[in-house]
Amino acid sequence: MPTACHRRVRVLLVVFAQLVLVLGSASAPLLYPAPAFAKDPFRKGAIRKERKVGKRRRTSERSIDSLAFSPDGRLLVTGRGDGRVIVWAFPAMKKLHTIEDHRKAGSDRCWVGQIAFHPSGNVFATSADAEDRTVRVYDAHTFEPLHQLTGPRFHTYGLQFSPDGKLLAAGSLDVHLWDAETFESKGKLKVDDGCINEIAFSGNSRWLAVATMEGDTRVFDMRDRSLARRIPQAQVGRPKFAANSMHLAFSPDGKKLAIGYYFSEDIHVHEVATGKEVSRISGHTNMSVTFAFSPDGERLVSGAHDHTIRFWRVSDGKLLKTRKARADVMAVSFSPDGQKVVAGAADGRVWLWDWGYELDELE
Repeated sequence: MPTACHRRVRVLLVVFAQLVLVLGSASAPLLYPAPAFAKDPFRKGAIRKERKVGKRRRTSERSIDSLAFSPDGRLLVTGRGDGRVIVWAFPAMKKLHTIEDHRKAGSDRCWVGQIAFHPSGNVFATSADAEDRTVRVYDAHTFEPLHQLTGPRFHTYGLQFSPDGKLLAAGSLDVHLWDAETFESKGKLKVDDGCINEIAFSGNSRWLAVATMEGDTRVFDMRDRSLARRIPQAQVGRPKFAANSMHLAFSPDGKKLAIGYYFSEDIHVHEVATGKEVSRISGHTNMSVTFAFSPDGERLVSGAHDHTIRFWRVSDGKLLKTRKARADVMAVSFSPDGQKVVAGAADGRVWLWDWGYELDELE
């Protein structure tokens, strides 16, 4: 059984990446640079008109490894590095409930790496790097547990409901599928050469992209569950070497697939129909860990090990603005209305910005 998915191995791989960067270029940045507190060029004026710009909440002393909005934008659920799941009223960021089922099933070192809401907003699912290796489903109104799903033979590193509300998918050594209403097993998609880093459904639920630890990115046609195409590993680093995909995001129209790779600062944007890389978003100075498209598909927010959250225009890859965090950025998301951005960091902070006023000013 492959062991590359284990979090400790990921840490070793990151350390190795630092050595590659340093050896490859004398000017290469350190992998974990000290926090910088540069003057924010967007701070003056904007904060006076939009009080929520730059608002932040200290949610825990543990890393925020995942987060997800309810479809109506009234709830934000965060997953922590100590196995706890926190439910917040949004945008007030008032704590409503704490779930400790993963922590109790595993240990205080398990981390909740995946959270997903059903499109109806009635339930949400979580998974963690825990000993029980289960996917847990909760009522989004009462926060009571509803289902404990088994099947994955290893830790789960990808979890999503299909946008049409029919399936729940979880990536482990294979992609496990459940009916999203009854939560009965619907089989699995076989991935034969390594465990899975991430999965992503396209907005029309037709495509399911799978990022593997051992190789390429695969796109399945969910109409018949056939493998439609493979997107090969990217050549990254100095000197160049083949890197494995680690993060995925479809554009809302389903025509583009953004891929982040281990040890790469760039975000590679591919055309889904052909698998061809059509653009590359560059600007981070260390490994890009997480990113998300805005609901209209025009912008993309990203977070990285360079302690920054960056905001991009998708059409031309232009960097619109940069925000400093105080630690590695582990998770980012737009609110469902596209007006707010939330980021979770390794120091346990959740950062919240309202981008509406500033974007109008920039464009």
